[in-house]
Parts: sequence; C-alpha cells; structure tokens
Amino acid sequence: MVLPHTLSVIEGEMRALAAAVNAMGGQVCEQLTNLLEAIRCHDSDALRSVIARDAEVDAAQGRLDKQLIALLAKTQPVARDLRAALAAQRVALELERSGDHVKRIAKQLLKIDGLVPAACTVT
Repeated sequence: MVLPHTLSVIEGEMRALAAAVNAMGGQVCEQLTNLLEAIRCHDSDALRSVIARDAEVDAAQGRLDKQLIALLAKTQPVARDLRAALAAQRVALELERSGDHVKRIAKQLLKIDGLVPAACTVT
C-alpha cells in the first residue's frame, strides 16, 4: 500500500482549514449585514435572529478548533505550516469574538427597541 506524500497531506489539511476559516468569516459577515438591516428597518424579529445565529458561529469555531487539533496530531506541521495553522486559529478566535460583539449590539438594541417606531421601506 502506497501512502500519499506527507507534504500533500499537510497541503490538503491546510486548504481545508483555510476553507473553514473563510466559511466562518462569511457567517460573521452575514450576521453583521443582518444586524445592519435590522437597525435600518427597526426590526426586532431580525435582531432576535441575529442573536440566535451567534450559536452557529460559536459552533463553527469549535469545529475549527477540533480540525486544528486533528491537523496537529496527524501531520505535525513545522515552520510555515505550523505558523499558518496557528494563525488560522487566531483568526477564527477573532471572528468568534466579532460575532459575540454583533450579538451584544443586537441585545442592547432590543432593550431600547420601543424607543424607535418600526418602519422600513424597500429601496
């Protein structure tokens, strides 16, 4: 049985890790976009949806952590690959924190929701 070359295994794992970080970034971007739309439309239901979607970002960060641990255990990357893997983890952590900030903003807006009349025009 011929095993794949170690570099190709690391390369594939690193691509998968990068894809996971990109997907997580997309989730946070969508969460922020939804928050801004909810603010524009004074939509409290949309704010609740933004808050609920934070759990998806948290879960994505947990999956990415598990993926990183598996990568470190299976491939034992060094030098550039190790730095890239650890950078991906840091980016994922910051994305998760950004999602938490979006959730906190939505929660605060729900507290003052009654102060602004609901009206949204589609442009």
